Amino acid sequence: MKMSTRCRYALRAMMEIVQCDKDGPVSLKNISKTQDISKKYLGKLFNELKKSRLLISVRGPKGGYLLGKKAEKITIGDIILAVEGPIIQVPCVENSTGRNCTRLEKCVCHLFWENLKKYITDFLDSETLLDLHNKTREHNIAS
Repeated sequence: MKMSTRCRYALRAMMEIVQCDKDGPVSLKNISKTQDISKKYLGKLFNELKKSRLLISVRGPKGGYLLGKKAEKITIGDIILAVEGPIIQVPCVENSTGRNCTRLEKCVCHLFWENLKKYITDFLDSETLLDLHNKTREHNIAS
C-alpha cells in the first residue's frame, strides 16, 4: 500500500500549521515555500480540509489558516479521510456490511481484509497532530 501525494502533502501542511500555530494564521504562501508544495495544489487540499472542519481560514492582511480543532483532537486518520476518503484495500470491505462482496458467504479472505482495514484505521486514528509534533521536537526534526 502506498500513501498518495495528497495524503503526504496534506499531513506536511497541517504539521507546518501546528508548528507555527502560536504565531497566528499561517499563509498559504508561507506553507508553500517552506514545504515546497505549489500554492495551487495546497489550495485544493485546504478546501477539502476546510470542508472537514480540520482547518479554518482567516481573511485579511494577516490572514491565513488555523487548525479547526486542537492539535490533540485531529488524528492522522482524519486528515487522510478528508483528502483521500476511506482507506479501502479491497472492494468487499468498502462498507461494514460487505454488500459489495458477491462472495461474502464463501470467501475465506474476507475476515482478513476486514481486520487489516480495522488495524490500519485504528493506528491512523491513534496518532494525532500533537503526537507527531511532539515527536518532531523530541528528535529535533525541522519541518
